[in-house]
Amino acid sequence: MNLIDWGTTSLRAVRVNSAGEVLAEHTSNQGIMHLERKSFESVFDSVLIALNSMNTVNPALNDSKNASPTLLSGMVGSRNGWAEAAYVPTPCSVVEIAANLLQIKADTFIVPGVSHMQGDTADVMRGEEVQIVGAAQALGLQDGCFVLPGTHSKWARLADARITEFATHMTGEAYALLRNESILAKLMVAAADEIWDAAAFTQGVQTAQSPGGVLHHLFGTRSLGLFGKLSAEHAPSYLSGLLIGEEFRSALANARPEQVTLVGSHQLVQAYATAAHSLGLKTVRAPANSTWLGLYEISKLIAKK
Repeated sequence: MNLIDWGTTSLRAVRVNSAGEVLAEHTSNQGIMHLERKSFESVFDSVLIALNSMNTVNPALNDSKNASPTLLSGMVGSRNGWAEAAYVPTPCSVVEIAANLLQIKADTFIVPGVSHMQGDTADVMRGEEVQIVGAAQALGLQDGCFVLPGTHSKWARLADARITEFATHMTGEAYALLRNESILAKLMVAAADEIWDAAAFTQGVQTAQSPGGVLHHLFGTRSLGLFGKLSAEHAPSYLSGLLIGEEFRSALANARPEQVTLVGSHQLVQAYATAAHSLGLKTVRAPANSTWLGLYEISKLIAKK
């Protein structure tokens, strides 16, 4: 079967066998916002052609059963994507997610996102729900706190194998804007010369926990630079720590779990693990292939229909 993670800026695809083992992989920069006037269907067809072309390398791909079904997740199912797949409200499990797949072609389905309403506040995710399903299955977890770092970081609670609530933090996007577009950028080295410094990062995480609030501490980043207490080389790491530290402070304000499960790329997971440990929080790291594991779990439920 084909599993496709189609986001805003990139596209990843794999073909797996009936046991979920990856037989072929394909990646491209043709995220939903970078199609360059190509249609979703034409890009989709090119992905299948790319996976099929690998059958000379892996004879197992010649088995036609490997191609069905095809599952797509991520922003491809958003209002700006190929077709909008309605959100499944919390609480929900992999069963509810699989029951609300959007069929767009024969044996081709888009995984719905998940929504969470709390009072007058609404939150949504697309793609992260698949990662949570995969991470929970791989680690044998029915309950826990899952953290998915990124441009828009997610903190999700799992209870009895159901996503019960989650919150989004625009940490990564805020960092990019402040680091590159704000007055703080003038006190930092060029992005190309940026090197992560664990000590400066941890200092930022700890500062975010002190009174004053993140808006005050952000200006303090500039003041520290003006008085020579924060070098241009270490300022990006400090700023990153300050914003991630604020994310932790906010997410842990009402409840503090025994540990958090980190799901995402190695570099981001490492930063969040450093932040968590500096705050006395235990972490578990999900496998890097959590997306494929999650999509595979969903595909097994299609077969049972």
